[in-house]
Amino acid sequence: MHLGRYLLTRRLAVGGMAEIYIAKLQGEEGFEKSVVIKRILPQWSTDSQFTAMLIDEAKIVVQLEHPNIVQVYELGRDKGTYFIAMEYVAGPDLRNLLKSIKGTSPVGRPFPIEVSLFIITELLAGLDYAHAKTDAAGKNLGIIHRDISPQNILLSLDGRVKITDFGIARAASRSVESVSGVLKGKFAYMSPEQAGGKELDQRSDLFACGIILYELLTGQRLFEGSDDIGTLEKVRRAKVDFPPNPDLPLPLRKIVSKALAKDCDERYLNAASFLEDLLGFVRETGIPIGPQSLRDFIKTVALADQSEGMVFHPGMNEETANFVEPGSRGARPDGARLVGKNIYWLALIPLLAAGGLWFFKKGGGKVAEPMTIPPPVKEIVKEIDPPTAVGTDKVGTGFLSVQVSPWGSVSVDGSAKKEAPLHRFPLGAGLHRIEVFSGGRSQAKTISIQPDLHAVCTSNLKLGRDLECH
Repeated sequence: MHLGRYLLTRRLAVGGMAEIYIAKLQGEEGFEKSVVIKRILPQWSTDSQFTAMLIDEAKIVVQLEHPNIVQVYELGRDKGTYFIAMEYVAGPDLRNLLKSIKGTSPVGRPFPIEVSLFIITELLAGLDYAHAKTDAAGKNLGIIHRDISPQNILLSLDGRVKITDFGIARAASRSVESVSGVLKGKFAYMSPEQAGGKELDQRSDLFACGIILYELLTGQRLFEGSDDIGTLEKVRRAKVDFPPNPDLPLPLRKIVSKALAKDCDERYLNAASFLEDLLGFVRETGIPIGPQSLRDFIKTVALADQSEGMVFHPGMNEETANFVEPGSRGARPDGARLVGKNIYWLALIPLLAAGGLWFFKKGGGKVAEPMTIPPPVKEIVKEIDPPTAVGTDKVGTGFLSVQVSPWGSVSVDGSAKKEAPLHRFPLGAGLHRIEVFSGGRSQAKTISIQPDLHAVCTSNLKLGRDLECH
């Protein structure tokens, strides 16, 4: 099937708002280039707000041309449907590499120091570029990623590091505005100010980089509570304790601690200064960093992990990748498997699952719901309220979609179970308790439904993933 000038060769995933394909751009004399296509689902193609968001995303991200940022090539339209063509990256994301090195052990293992430093220095180089990016008139675009986390860091098999999913980033030039008072993003990688729903600047991204560097060097999660509320409380307190490790030099601990300062005024001013300190440490110690160390490390982990198989998804989490519309028969347990086992033959792409890649502009107003996201002050995706009261305390009606993997069912506010996926189920605005069931296991979460907005919840009980709602 063709979409514009691209031949779609394989559909990788279907999300709540978009579908993802591997495609080929074909030219004369057998010329071919592999790309990734994100296309709005047909039911959303006539929605002017979703279309405006996709256009905003493409116009902003296409300006970010840097070796450490997944590149967007084109915004296209075919038969009334908009799509984005973007760079294809073969390799795991950092989250899956962390998961693979941990294996079945309850305690993770640190990455080699040279690999950890290379990943973070490359990450900071990409962020420094994005943070400093200006428009044609020389005005800073004001980009803040707001979702720097392991699954949004892609590692190619040849040792490159690329940031993906700028979708929830905030930028000053966005035409679709977002709403305040909502938390978006992965809680364990938020900054204290982000967890508190406060205004953010670029130092919030640097805090997230500090969290990731800490976890690579120690093999331990820094902020992990028993539930979302517990994790947020740990983030807000921002208490950092290093486990005993004589191999972790004191100067490096000081760099990490500065990046993780609770008061943003005590952190690095920008990505460049953080990067400069890390590179200074590298020069003083003579630690060899470069793509070769990462390349060799991925090979080593892949070979050690062949018995179980490293499981990777195309730049998105398993829940999003398996989110399907009602009636898709292939979506039941084994039918929706989207990945292979050997790291060398897996194509992981810089994707944003179902509605990712949305930028947000300062100001008020409403925006559609991205699948994965973090915010400062003006947004609308995931709102965390203490699960104390469930009810419709706001005027208006919103919508809820729920995907459960493996196949399962869902109950809303204690009602009779409904078979998942649940698609655009109308609910009164306010707090609602969502519970999902599969294979004798269950998870529950209290979420806030906003008037006229669509919340999407995903869960993978088999993998032990928390119920996430956006």
